[in-house]
Amino acid sequence: MTDESEDRPTETQTDLGERPGLDEIKRMRREHPSGWLELSMTPARALLIDAILDSPPGHEFTTGTISERAGITPQAVRDHLGVLVDRGVVEAVDGTTYRIVDDSVVLRELEELNAAVGAVRAGAADERVHETPPHERVDNADDDGSGSGRRVAETAPDPGVLNAD
Repeated sequence: MTDESEDRPTETQTDLGERPGLDEIKRMRREHPSGWLELSMTPARALLIDAILDSPPGHEFTTGTISERAGITPQAVRDHLGVLVDRGVVEAVDGTTYRIVDDSVVLRELEELNAAVGAVRAGAADERVHETPPHERVDNADDDGSGSGRRVAETAPDPGVLNAD
């Protein structure tokens, strides 16, 4: 008589064999990241994106000025700008200046995420997020109806300061 438990997968074993360990899962996720993980892969990139979200659409910056705003080194900015250019978040103006892309799909979605997290943090549900499916959203308007959707942190420096090198 055989024990039926031998035929059933256990917590550490599946029908395909043993489950990968945590390090293996982490490695696989890093090799095949979601869009979110790709953008936030490192703390420096997350801080850089946060500084970009605090800037007005079309804003131009150098690695030095955005590094000060993000709280990271200019080298860290240079290390991550390629990914942001490839994803349509920023574009190169010349060899030292970059511009935030006005109609960046990625930034629009990040702004939506930021609004949803802010609403939850404030204890208020963002009805736009709950009632309108993401594929039907066409505007990311602020309460003032400007449509920019950009958040500007209360402690963020004046955007004009970023242009002075």
